[in-house]
Amino acid sequence: MVVEAVDMVQVDLVLRDGRYSSVRDLHTYMQGIYHKSTGLLYLWTVCNSPECGMYMFGGPQADMKPPGFFGPDFVNGFMNEGNMSREDEVDGEMGYGRVGNKAWSSRMGRKSCMFKMQAQVAKRETFVDDEHEKPLEAISLSGNLSSVDCNLYMTVNATAMNFEVYYSKAIHYTLMVTAASFCQVLLLVRQIEYSNSRSSAVKVSMLTIGAQAIMDSYLCLMHLTTGIVVEALFNAFATAAFFKFMIFSIFEMRYLLIIWKARRPQGFQEGWNAMRRELSMLYSRFYGCLLAGIVVIYQMQHYSGALVLGMYSFWIPQIVHNIQHDHRRPLLVRYIVGVSATRLLIPLYALACPSNFLHAQPNTPLALALLAWQALQVLILVAQHYRGPRFFVPRRFRPHKYDYYRRIPMTEMGASAAEAHDCAICMMPVVRPSPVVTFVCAPQGD
Repeated sequence: MVVEAVDMVQVDLVLRDGRYSSVRDLHTYMQGIYHKSTGLLYLWTVCNSPECGMYMFGGPQADMKPPGFFGPDFVNGFMNEGNMSREDEVDGEMGYGRVGNKAWSSRMGRKSCMFKMQAQVAKRETFVDDEHEKPLEAISLSGNLSSVDCNLYMTVNATAMNFEVYYSKAIHYTLMVTAASFCQVLLLVRQIEYSNSRSSAVKVSMLTIGAQAIMDSYLCLMHLTTGIVVEALFNAFATAAFFKFMIFSIFEMRYLLIIWKARRPQGFQEGWNAMRRELSMLYSRFYGCLLAGIVVIYQMQHYSGALVLGMYSFWIPQIVHNIQHDHRRPLLVRYIVGVSATRLLIPLYALACPSNFLHAQPNTPLALALLAWQALQVLILVAQHYRGPRFFVPRRFRPHKYDYYRRIPMTEMGASAAEAHDCAICMMPVVRPSPVVTFVCAPQGD
């Protein structure tokens, strides 16, 4: 007699209405067997009571908030309706929520749904866990889930997730973000030292630095929220969020204040009240743009390509600012290249990495478009740094600019002042001085 290898399986089943969390979740426990040789999986609803199952609430008051848990403890507590009244109260923890009274059973209709599931399990791929040095199998599942009592039938397709590998990938991602943030701090410190004087700070576009600060604030919120949702990864994501918070709240806000002070020096020289008005104006504009950006992101969530390209156009204001005011070398080249490279790591990881921890499908065209768009902006800024801010603008479209390096032809002796050219420095007529003839007398030799 050949005994097949069989494993016992226990499942905690939750049915949701498409949202991550809902008060109308349906919750039950299932157990069954798995045949290793054939890959067949059989599951059924089970609990201590023969009438236990997944309870579905209905009736005229179905919109009322039901208890959050529909497991065995909840069902057993409400089995004997004859001994319950609306005034009886239950003070106990019930899984997802807290049930305040037993009146739910008498106010609302309920129906017990006993589920059965039959599925085929297939090995999808095999990889090696370096930490434990053993092969791990990623499996996929396809089958059907049905309830004869409630006349429900569902097709199930699922893929197993190995949380050890998932957490490892997430930690590697946070290490990458932390290292990139540290590099951005070093580059920002060098750039702030370079633009510390008023004449240098005026050359920098506030929109460029402000857009980067807003982007870092969004990344800080995103990483912090992820750490709160996934408790096992809280320390890693909180570290990445802390670095992003430090960048935008300390360094970039300080840089914005330096630029604002350089452009509006009178506001910081008229006393404390005028200085407070200037600071409140700066911070109100920044946080107003921050909130407006959240609304824009929510409205454009279905146009992710345009949204990503728009967010990574933060060098465009600096390019336009250089052309308008003819500012030469406002930013360090290493700051331009370094910030662009480190800020591209996160979107390229999500768009181009096939095995990212987000389980997002690669979008190679968008990743290439983003890389080309960012490279074009960097090339223009570097060319402006070495060849001048208006090198690519045709001469006829450039505004008139006084030329301090023009050639001044000397006029002949006796020319009038109207015919002479003005000096580029003193603005006085330039006239060639009269020639001086020198006679040298030498004794004649014998």
